[in-house]
Amino acid sequence: MYFNTFEKFNESLTEAKNDKVYLEKNGQRIQLWSAISQGTGSTIQLTERSYITNKESDKNYDSKTEDLAASVRSQYKTIRKAQNSTMHKIPVFENLKNDKYSVWGGDAAPITYHYLIVSTGTITVIGYFNNKKEALSWISSMI
Repeated sequence: MYFNTFEKFNESLTEAKNDKVYLEKNGQRIQLWSAISQGTGSTIQLTERSYITNKESDKNYDSKTEDLAASVRSQYKTIRKAQNSTMHKIPVFENLKNDKYSVWGGDAAPITYHYLIVSTGTITVIGYFNNKKEALSWISSMI
């Protein structure tokens, strides 16, 4: 009995280390979440055409860019690839305080999907697009 409890505790620690990446809409605001559980993690405010980068001198610098890029690439299928960039479809959830999102095994389904383009190289950049057409246009221009 003790072993089963200890085993479950270890499983919960392992799950807690695996951040989930998703978008949350609160009114007109969009937040990019990298979370260890729903509502617990780091957020980045996004605008219609925004990006984050690991380049320290850039106005959109974020120290978590590289970790976030790795999480996005491991969690979401690549839709399109060009050179060192990949495009990913990311779920957007309505800000619901009491409903568990489907990325956490809950019943709250995404209200829509938006797109992130992850570019790696000397500098890592994650670009945000609220529609597929713009994201495809951007990544296609890299070919």
